Parts: sequence; structure tokens; C-alpha cells
Amino acid sequence: MPDIEKTIERLNDALTVTAAIQERHTKLLGDHEDSLNAIHKMALAQNKMLTAQSDAMLSQIETAGEHRRQIDRLNTEAARFRRESQEIQKRTDEKLEELADKLNGLIGYVEGQHKPPQ
Repeated sequence: MPDIEKTIERLNDALTVTAAIQERHTKLLGDHEDSLNAIHKMALAQNKMLTAQSDAMLSQIETAGEHRRQIDRLNTEAARFRRESQEIQKRTDEKLEELADKLNGLIGYVEGQHKPPQ
């Protein structure tokens, strides 16, 4: 029976080694799972940050588009005001020229009737 006792002893040793290996693997798997969880949390945080940055950029792009449209409207309005102002200035110049002609004619008429004494 000594062979059976040696075999049992070897089996016990093998079971002890297997248990130690299994315990080590369990700890390594736990450490690995903790690392994966930490990486996952960092990835989620980074994703959240990138989403916030993207949202902010989209908001800025929308605001820039609104500003561009406002600038275009103001440029159109300014061009219209310039055209109207030029038309008003043209009419004003015509009226002034007309008044100057009438005034010169009136001055000539008055001077013709009331000649200064010589």
C-alpha cells in the first residue's frame, strides 16, 4: 500500500498547487476586472466630455450662422438706405438747382426794375 499512499500524497500536493494556482488566477481576474471597470469609467467620462465639447461647438456654429444672417440682413438694409439716400440727395440737388435758378431770375428781375441811381 505504500504506492497508494504516495499517489494520494501526490494527488494532495497537486490539489494544493491547483488550489493555489486557481486562487492566484481568481485574484488576477479580479484585478483585471477592476482595471477594465476603471478603463470603462474613463471612457465614459471622456465620451461625456467630447459630447459636451461637440454640443458647445454646434451651438457656436449655430450662433455664427445666426450672426451671418443678421450681417447679411444689415448689409442689405444698409444698401437700401444708401440707394434711398442717393435718390433723396439727387432730388435735393435738383430742387436746390431749381431754386437757385429761380432766385437768380428773381434777383435779375428786381435789379432790372430798381436800378441804383447813377
